[in-house]
Amino acid sequence: MSIKQGDSEILRDYMGRFNAEAVTIPSLQQEVAVLALMTGLREGTAFRSYLGRKKLTSLTEVLGKANDFIRGEEFDKAIAAKRPAIDGKDKEKDHKEDKYRKDKKNEKLRQGRGK
Repeated sequence: MSIKQGDSEILRDYMGRFNAEAVTIPSLQQEVAVLALMTGLREGTAFRSYLGRKKLTSLTEVLGKANDFIRGEEFDKAIAAKRPAIDGKDKEKDHKEDKYRKDKKNEKLRQGRGK
């Protein structure tokens, strides 16, 4: 019951610490373990909210669902890390296209004056 998720601790790390402690307890009651895990989660997190809506009583079930949330967090983090690089490439591409359009427009204007 004393294991709490830190303010900046990611779900993967908290679950690892919790599970490492839980396996050391002989005859651990599943319902008590689930309750302890839920109370230790940081308030306002998506996983805590999810567990509050569900009636999971098995630590194995909760760990499985935690893995789903962890994959989601890691996917979001990976996408966010790539996004600035993608945005920069898009801006560069737009700039090249704008320059190309301007050059074509200027070329047409020059051709129109020459006639």
